[in-house]
Amino acid sequence: MRTLNKFSRNSIHLFLIFVISILAAFMITADAKDIPEKSDNIKFPSHSLLSEMQFADRFNMAYPLKNIPYGSEYSFSNKGWTQFISRYGAGWRLMWDPRTGRPNLIEGKGIPSYSGKGNTLGKDYSELTISYLHDKIIAFILLNNDLLNIDFSSLHLNKEISHIFENGRYSVIQYDYYAGACKEDGNSAKLNVACIPIEGARVFFRFNNGNLIQVGSLEISDMQISTVPEITAHQAEDNVIEAFSRNEMEVNKIFRTELKVVPELPAGTKTYIDYSGKEGDGIIYRLVWAVTFQRGTPDKAYEAWVDARSGKIVYKKGLTDEGHVSGNISMTAGSHVNKVFPYCQVDNNGTKVTKSGVAP
Repeated sequence: MRTLNKFSRNSIHLFLIFVISILAAFMITADAKDIPEKSDNIKFPSHSLLSEMQFADRFNMAYPLKNIPYGSEYSFSNKGWTQFISRYGAGWRLMWDPRTGRPNLIEGKGIPSYSGKGNTLGKDYSELTISYLHDKIIAFILLNNDLLNIDFSSLHLNKEISHIFENGRYSVIQYDYYAGACKEDGNSAKLNVACIPIEGARVFFRFNNGNLIQVGSLEISDMQISTVPEITAHQAEDNVIEAFSRNEMEVNKIFRTELKVVPELPAGTKTYIDYSGKEGDGIIYRLVWAVTFQRGTPDKAYEAWVDARSGKIVYKKGLTDEGHVSGNISMTAGSHVNKVFPYCQVDNNGTKVTKSGVAP
């Protein structure tokens, strides 16, 4: 964590003000009426490091999908999809992502995958494990990759989310999508340092009673991106400090800085307008330094994304959540009234004290 020294940061500013004041003293004429009055309506230009903030909507991934409902499976013309329903029959719903050229979601009657109450498969394992399901998933992807279009060398198992419940009654397996030099197998925990997860990009598989009932992918693009930054983490922090320090609202603490790859919409496309470009090219990736910092009061935290090549700040969001502590109190015997409790000490990622405000 980087705590900033306010005095050292302002000392250069004070010195410059002093020099400018001395120079101005020599330039002022005796006739005061020639000096224009300062206007309170002057609008200072935004910092050059913030010039790309006006395009921050490009990181909004809530764009529309193409819905192929149950009973309309044959209405969607796609070679991979035609092969899929020929292989497994009808009874499926498809949410197609025209930006990625991949299914966002396929769900339906189920594909027998391992022994369970939902099928008649024989049990070919002593214990149902993640590794067993991983092998089943690889076989499924290889058989249906004309539809799924997944590069498994860039997928890595998310062990925190993947889980088998009630001996296989329900199972969920998720793989995160990585950029960079990822050489290890998708089921391995060993990743190259230059291998960085793409924010929000993943592939998931869900099983019910032995049948695969859902599969889909989010924010996977055909684009390749280098994960080697051109500016350092320290430079990214300095840019955040310079861009967001204004008057008394100064950046006074850097909590952490990490390298991320984030998805964005290409220039010329908008989130809520149907995409008409080439499938697979509707999402691109950007390498950023994600800087989490404090500005002003201790209860205000933010995250800014600094382009790891240009150094410009492309996105900022607040991280502070607000809430109230309330509960029932008894004013008289047998009666209960719900009240907001002011000045309560709360243990929530550290000790905090609530304010005295009234709940909205």
